[in-house]
Amino acid sequence: MYIKKLSREKQYLAFLQMAGWYEERKVDVSDYQTEAYNRYIKLTTKALNFIEEFTGLEPYIQFTYKDAGDEIFYDFDFNLNVEEASKCYSTKDYHAISKFAKEKCLCLGTLGYYYPGVLAISETGRLYLKHDYNDFVKEFLSMTEIIASELKTCDDLTAIRVAK
Repeated sequence: MYIKKLSREKQYLAFLQMAGWYEERKVDVSDYQTEAYNRYIKLTTKALNFIEEFTGLEPYIQFTYKDAGDEIFYDFDFNLNVEEASKCYSTKDYHAISKFAKEKCLCLGTLGYYYPGVLAISETGRLYLKHDYNDFVKEFLSMTEIIASELKTCDDLTAIRVAK
């Protein structure tokens, strides 16, 4: 899908749409609810709404941008599912998120450009992303904020596609 002529915000929405997102999307989150219950995490409606809307998307999207040339596609992962999340609970990244957030967090999986990071959501619905190559935990309020942060060094986005 050609996205060069779209505004940055619309490009981020195109990433989500390519991954299967649409407005008012709601998927079954009973596995996440069970995980939260087992970890004594009480999720607010805001947190549950985010999980319903953004988990279970197509996990691997690719994109290209002007500086990379039209033939080079880079990976962007939306690997947000309970199976991926369960691998992250024992990582240093998840523990750094838990310490930083100062409230209980449910791991959602991995997300990001090139080297995906661990994504977690707090009981109150704040989003936290931590990459193993960076000492900092980043805090976000929306999925488009996360995408914008991940792609901040990729000027002039040109095209996106589902990974082959």
